[in-house]
Amino acid sequence: MKTFKTVAVIALLIIGSASYAQGPGGNRQMRSTTDRAKMETTRVSKSLELDSVQIAKLFAINLKYAQMDSATISEMRGNAGAQVDREALMQKIRTSHETKDAEINAILTKDQKAAYKKLQEERQQRGPRPGGQSGSREEPGNQRPDM
Repeated sequence: MKTFKTVAVIALLIIGSASYAQGPGGNRQMRSTTDRAKMETTRVSKSLELDSVQIAKLFAINLKYAQMDSATISEMRGNAGAQVDREALMQKIRTSHETKDAEINAILTKDQKAAYKKLQEERQQRGPRPGGQSGSREEPGNQRPDM
C-alpha cells in the first residue's frame, strides 16, 4: 500500500511538472485569420460604436490584413534555415499597418476617426505582451528593472 502511494505521488509530480512546463495556455495554437479579424472588429466596433455597414466593411478590412499577416509569418517561418532580414520584415509590417489604418479611417466619421486615433495611441502605449500579443500585463508599480 505504501509503495502504491509513493508511485501515485511521483506520477502526479511528473504530470504536474509537464503541464507547468508548457506555460500558461498550454499548447495554444495561433488563432485563425477569421477569428483574429472577428476579435479585432468586435474590439474596435464596441469602442467606436459603429453601425452595421461600417462593421461589415471593418471585418472585410481586418480579414484582408489578417490573411496578409499570416502569409508574411508563414513566409518567414518557411525560411527557417535562411537569414531573415528583420528590418525589411518590420518595414513590411509597418507599411501594412499604415495602409490598414488608412482603409479603416476611410469608413469612419470625423468623431470616430478621433476615437480610433486615441484607441491606437492607447494600444501603442501598452506595448507588446509576451508571445507577440499587444497590451501590458504588468502593473504600473510592479515593473521589472532594466538590466
